[in-house]
Amino acid sequence: MRVCSDCGANCQQPLAERRGRYLCAMCAKLARIVDFQIELRERRTELAEWAQGVLADPALAVVWVEVMGAEPTPSGRRRPPLAARVHAVDGHGRLLVGILVRLAGPRTKGAPADAIPPEEGARALQAALKGRRRITWTADALQAVTDRLAALGHPVRLGPAGPSEPETGVWSPHRRAWPGQVCDRLAQWRGKLDPATGELRVPWPPGTADRLLLCLQRIASTAGIDAGRPGRSRGARREDDGAGPAGAYEVRIAVTGPAGAAERLAAVLAAMGAAEYGSLAGPVPSREVPGAQVTYFAGNPEVLLPGIEPADAAQ
Repeated sequence: MRVCSDCGANCQQPLAERRGRYLCAMCAKLARIVDFQIELRERRTELAEWAQGVLADPALAVVWVEVMGAEPTPSGRRRPPLAARVHAVDGHGRLLVGILVRLAGPRTKGAPADAIPPEEGARALQAALKGRRRITWTADALQAVTDRLAALGHPVRLGPAGPSEPETGVWSPHRRAWPGQVCDRLAQWRGKLDPATGELRVPWPPGTADRLLLCLQRIASTAGIDAGRPGRSRGARREDDGAGPAGAYEVRIAVTGPAGAAERLAAVLAAMGAAEYGSLAGPVPSREVPGAQVTYFAGNPEVLLPGIEPADAAQ
């Protein structure tokens, strides 16, 4: 098939099939973006439940950290940070700690004059955050400060950061593996895509702990609201078709060489039941072999890999 099912373009290369439609490169890109938008709508439901669970914890501490770096050495080697500002509030917005702590030795120049000594900062952090469920913008934000204080001889013993946070719902290999940092979760909840690339845009950092708490409250407030592009994502549809967590897997065959030879090979395998009709895509320039071309088509795993479990096939 060389005629796009959506826009009707008469293409020079064979088209790949997508749920019974043969799409040109642009229509296939639009279809992927639409599917991504549907996934983001489904993800918002999970994030709202996650945020509600976080805010319901009476031992919650929302922490914002700003680290002040030092100028590198003339050779370009990185120096340890000079200081860090740590701001934390509880689940009701009440201030837990707000300090500017020195992270450099007494002889190091450039540290803020109003920064408290490392030993005082370590005591303040431990008193305010020990035993609390700490939510930070990035996973290593507070860890960088405590590691530096420990290197200066003032360890901070805070205990576990909180209960483990498994993803909502039953795990499935057909679903996207979403990053779990708070900055990533906020980007997923906002769901703003770059019109040039179709990728998620990075949200503006809140800047303070109380603003980060406000972001969590806004995410939690959307529980039960199913707003966004309607429909079912590709992963959800595959689960609906009966391919659950231990369901089928895909096999993609790549042929490096003349396009005509790849087409003939695909036709032979399709006649044997080892490849799918209409799944030919390409040729495209090869990244591994300069000057060569690669053609792709989908294989039948039941014929090509009989008796192989999905986990073994993935390896």
